[in-house]
Amino acid sequence: MGSRFAIREELLPDGTEVFAVAGEADMLHAAGFESRLISAIEAGHLAIVIDLSETTFIDSSMLRAFVGAWRRLSNRGGRMALVCSTPSICRFFELAGLDRIFELHPTREAALEMVRRGGGEPAPA
Repeated sequence: MGSRFAIREELLPDGTEVFAVAGEADMLHAAGFESRLISAIEAGHLAIVIDLSETTFIDSSMLRAFVGAWRRLSNRGGRMALVCSTPSICRFFELAGLDRIFELHPTREAALEMVRRGGGEPAPA
């Protein structure tokens, strides 16, 4: 049996929205997760951190959800960073070529710093 999927949302005082994803992030959860991301963007939250430090598995449907939300956010001038501390999860982004699109950071603090300062080059994960 796989790890139970969960999302915790946290709106920080500076307006940054953090989504902590735990368990298996797969096609069963991708549409719902993308909907939550888009709702945050539509509400005007243009600094988003997705924390994958407790994610045990991710599939291509979830990557598509990230890309869809990222496009919408980018079109509004927003920033998205991912916390990627698990080597197998980071490798999945690298194999898909998405490490060139997403800012991957080893810690939540590094990801928060990036979205708050408005960008820069992706940090090594």
